[in-house]
Amino acid sequence: MYRTILRLFFRTAFLLAVTTTLSFGQETLEDNKVCLDPIVGRGVVIDHEHTFKFDLNGADLTDGDLTDYGILTLEDGAALSIEDSLHYYPAGSEAGFVVSPIGGPISWDVRWSFEVKTYRNGEILEAGSPVTVRPLALGSDKYILSFKTTRDFDLVKIYYGGGVIEGLVKLKVYYAFECPPACLETCENPALDTDRDGYADCYDKCPTGSDAQDADGDGTPDACDPTNDCCPATVCVPVTIRRVR
Repeated sequence: MYRTILRLFFRTAFLLAVTTTLSFGQETLEDNKVCLDPIVGRGVVIDHEHTFKFDLNGADLTDGDLTDYGILTLEDGAALSIEDSLHYYPAGSEAGFVVSPIGGPISWDVRWSFEVKTYRNGEILEAGSPVTVRPLALGSDKYILSFKTTRDFDLVKIYYGGGVIEGLVKLKVYYAFECPPACLETCENPALDTDRDGYADCYDKCPTGSDAQDADGDGTPDACDPTNDCCPATVCVPVTIRRVR
């Protein structure tokens, strides 16, 4: 009887130790080479401590349904933070969010009003400002707000720092994503930028002019767009990264 109780005790202790290790063990590196990979699934949560002025409206932004969205009301300090408790993502990855405007267009001013921030183990690491802004796909009403990281991270935050954006009052936020370095290094010569617009030739949509402005948002930069409809500008520019405390 004593031996039976002892065996049960050690078996319970072992199972508890395994469960504790799985729950509180170190994060593993996520480097699956999937470009624009949504940060969703088991272990991914909304960090409410770093989320403000955000209404989920019953949506679950961590379950992999990429049509779900919450609404970020654009008041100073509004933010949404998505954390992966099981994985971290490598330095050099692009980090950001897929969003859609409410009340007004995504315009040039947007890149100065938003920051995308990264954290690791609760410590803030970097903030991309101005953010890179580009359409998710040709003709889409969804946009990518992002920056290229220089440090590993496990949490991505979109933050509205204030400033007037004409007509734009809210954002639909669909999901956070990471784009691993391998997806950003597929250029044979990433240093070659013939037109000096900040985009390597192998990424350049307009090799004879700047890719930085696309006034009608059709995915073709103004310099190479013969049918520019002069809608509010969509901007895709190199990001400035600063270390934050």
